[in-house]
Amino acid sequence: MVSDADKDECRAGLCGLLTKEILILLKENGSSKVDLSTRLGKHRTHLSKTLNGSRNLTLGTIADICCVLGVRPADLLRRYVRASDKGHQMDDSRTSQSPSIEAFVPEPFSLSE
Repeated sequence: MVSDADKDECRAGLCGLLTKEILILLKENGSSKVDLSTRLGKHRTHLSKTLNGSRNLTLGTIADICCVLGVRPADLLRRYVRASDKGHQMDDSRTSQSPSIEAFVPEPFSLSE
């Protein structure tokens, strides 16, 4: 059984890296969080709290953000997996302790290209 601490770490890592990838996409598109909040129809503080982890980052919010940014949710997840794997490669101590998101994806699904 997976411990609550492991689940919390996995959630925080997932949300943190997804947020980082969203912010990178904003920068690549020449947009800001204010632009994104306007296009989403959300108040800027609502979006800011969602992206900083104070509010729950839901699948619906991720899908909405992807739609606004013109990115498929699957592509955002692929970016996450690449970033996650790079992070694990840079810190070998975490590689042996923290499973990749791939470990949580049931067969026959895969996040790999």
